[in-house]
Amino acid sequence: MDANKIKSSILDALSNSPSKFRGFLEAVANLLDLFRVIPRAFMVVYLLILVDVVDWFKELPDPNGAQSAFISVVFGSLAGIFGLYVGKNREQKKIIEEEEPPLTDRRPVEQIPPDDN
Repeated sequence: MDANKIKSSILDALSNSPSKFRGFLEAVANLLDLFRVIPRAFMVVYLLILVDVVDWFKELPDPNGAQSAFISVVFGSLAGIFGLYVGKNREQKKIIEEEEPPLTDRRPVEQIPPDDN
């Protein structure tokens, strides 16, 4: 999405709302949704937790099976979360592509005005 569309969506949210505060909240919500701030923050937090868990596991003198299974679950869930994160972007692009108007004129031939050549 280019800068003009971002600017127009923010200005629309600010001008079309009944109160300025609600318009501000809608503009902030549009920006958070557009730049996917929440999913990115979630991925960063999960990666930090993963690093902490790996450090804990490396410091264990003699890890048992339950601790190894815990590490496997943490790593496996990272793969699932990353898959959802990447897959969500594809779904959003498909929705945006479907909303764009077609490039061709789909009116019946009798409704199309003749060219004045």
